Amino acid sequence: MKRVRAWLLATLAWSFAACAVEPHEPVTRVGETPTDPVVGATQAPLVIEPTLELVGLADVYDRLVVTALEFDAEVYLLRADESAGLDGDVVNVRYLFRDGYASTARPDGDLSLQGPGRYRVLVRVHASEPEGASVSLEGAYRRIKNVAKSDEPTPSPAEPTPSPAEPTPSPAEPTPSPAEPTPSPAEPTPSPATPSADDAYKSAPTAVAEALSITSSRAFEFYAGEVEVGAEARHLYVSWDVRTWLRALLAQPLGLTAADAPLRDDMSSPSTVFADTRAEFELIAR
Repeated sequence: MKRVRAWLLATLAWSFAACAVEPHEPVTRVGETPTDPVVGATQAPLVIEPTLELVGLADVYDRLVVTALEFDAEVYLLRADESAGLDGDVVNVRYLFRDGYASTARPDGDLSLQGPGRYRVLVRVHASEPEGASVSLEGAYRRIKNVAKSDEPTPSPAEPTPSPAEPTPSPAEPTPSPAEPTPSPAEPTPSPATPSADDAYKSAPTAVAEALSITSSRAFEFYAGEVEVGAEARHLYVSWDVRTWLRALLAQPLGLTAADAPLRDDMSSPSTVFADTRAEFELIAR
């Protein structure tokens, strides 16, 4: 595991290096004697516990309710100053959100740094197994369906209608006095000028909730920015606004157009070039 970490850190540091720094020999002034490092004087590593905090899960789409989200990721800390060497570390993080509760697990332990300083933070979401999923999401999506008025029931042509040939009442027959209440018709019918409650219901759009379960095996790489790690720091809080990422991830399964949430090409790459998504992250080390 340590060998894999060292290779990953060296590769990432090389991709972010702006220029090479030539090594130099220590300078010894006249009258001074070179000093050898004290044997056994090693600095204790700075152990940092990373925690992912996701923002925007309730605001991905207006009609989307996310009930579960799970993914595996690698969190990298690399020295921002290349002259400080290849100091840094990487750790696996497993994020789980279900029914309103979120947790971050670290199967391989915490980050171990040589000392305080300014570090770059990178997040890589990937499958923990060769054929596994990198991210899985569950929830419900409300689709809007309009009920056409043509679906309203019409009277059957077989129903009897009053015949125009029926005789009209004779003038000799007594008619009800205006003061007397007229008998109520057996079957009241709605006035043509006023739509019935049933008509209003059928003409309004109806939201139909559909269960949603989506998985992806793609790897997603994000450059979260830089953070100052002090000598007293023990925790790294990575606050991540995931709306842009999840909108792009869900656009095709939900049948949305590419204009709604295009998946940027630089968000997923087989190389070690991470997408610059600093605007979506907030980093705090304390």
